[in-house]
Amino acid sequence: MTNIIKSTFWLTLSKLIIVPVAIGSLSLLGRILGPDGMGQWALIIASGSFMSIIFINWLQPYYVRYGCEEYHLSMHIDETWNSRWPMLLLSIIICGIVTFTDPGGIFHSFFGVQKANLIWTFLYFIYIVILLEAQAIHQIVDRLNSLAKLQFLVAISVLILYLCFYSYVRLKVVQIEVQSVLAGFLMVNVLIWIVAAIGKAKQLKIQLRVGRLSSILKMLSYSWPLFLGFIVGYFSDWGDQVLIKLFYDNRQVGIYQAAYSFFIPLLGLCSPLSMSTMPSLVVASSEGKEQIINYMETTVPGFSLFWIIFILILTPFLPSVFVLVLGDSFREAANIIMILAVALPGAVISNMCANLYFIQGRTVRNTVIMAGMTAINVGFSLLLLPEIGIIGAAIATTISYVSCQSYFLMDQSRYLGADSSRTWLIYAIALGIVVLQTWVGGDWVFNGFSSLIAVCIILTAAYYWDIVNRERLIELKGIIWK
Repeated sequence: MTNIIKSTFWLTLSKLIIVPVAIGSLSLLGRILGPDGMGQWALIIASGSFMSIIFINWLQPYYVRYGCEEYHLSMHIDETWNSRWPMLLLSIIICGIVTFTDPGGIFHSFFGVQKANLIWTFLYFIYIVILLEAQAIHQIVDRLNSLAKLQFLVAISVLILYLCFYSYVRLKVVQIEVQSVLAGFLMVNVLIWIVAAIGKAKQLKIQLRVGRLSSILKMLSYSWPLFLGFIVGYFSDWGDQVLIKLFYDNRQVGIYQAAYSFFIPLLGLCSPLSMSTMPSLVVASSEGKEQIINYMETTVPGFSLFWIIFILILTPFLPSVFVLVLGDSFREAANIIMILAVALPGAVISNMCANLYFIQGRTVRNTVIMAGMTAINVGFSLLLLPEIGIIGAAIATTISYVSCQSYFLMDQSRYLGADSSRTWLIYAIALGIVVLQTWVGGDWVFNGFSSLIAVCIILTAAYYWDIVNRERLIELKGIIWK
């Protein structure tokens, strides 16, 4: 518990610092590219992300899961890494062949990516491979403080890069090509993450060799059920942009992408929870089911309380901040932000429950849940996009997120026999308030007043239900400032 709190604190602090930097980068990017260029940027990234989902992402949970276990037992990850790298190399080769041959013109048909831009699809795939390797190896050896510093370094570097591009645009009064900005983005990220990954690999003194066939088969056996889950997860994240492109044009994709890109850093503020809890959960699972039940009944509601209070303070000001950051050319996306904000209170639940499926070996169950989430998203998008435009895509995304978050909590509580009533209480209050704020619109006075009332109700419930008792707060303070 102590390691979870300490790692989560520093990673979250890093995220809190990074989010304004990321939003500043988004502001500059929107002004450099404009709505149409933002749409083209999004679709190139969507195509590269799709290739990573197909060829590499589904192998990642095994790497982290068994890498943590091997490192905990022997302080090495040779067995796990050597069963991974042959598949990594094979995936890169096949991805290159598929991308550059473009069978059936799939990249143009689905993503609107021209043949001349396929090189950027492949390069973005390579960047994701390097990013995943660097992050995973830091997570495995529990160097999350170093990971937080790297994330901050990347965010600052990208901000400086965009500032240079923006200054050039203002001085020369010319439009910079999307490809030029993307090239700079990839160069900065790849340089930082590849140096970080190599440095950590040298410290571990990994003995490079071809892994045993039994280890490779074990990895594939563990990972293949996750493949469909990652596919459906991808369409949950990127399906809207692809569908908007089919119904409308690059500009509408850009408008939606600006709002979604503003939303994702906020959603990711609680991602340190899943990263910092994984090593401890692996150890706890070997000590008995009671440890995991205690995690669901005490840790989850405790962290949920802090997260939800933060979100309720934040939401009244989101539309105004968005317009201030992106400018008037993206003003129509302000309503999209408020709709997407409905998914923010439950983000902490999905982050803290998702790892349990991998620990429990219930990866197929996780895949089914993600498939349901995607089906809801795509179904509602197809229904609403032709009728009400890109607002329909935002509604579909929000419904799918909230459904998945709620089911995660219900399913884990039932499977473990844990009492999650305290988590349900504060989640329901927060969800109801944010839905009300979205319905009312951008009246920040009403939204601020309603958030204040909700925070008071939640704190009262926390006090009487002992969600975070005085001893826990003293322990938290001591751990953080030790």
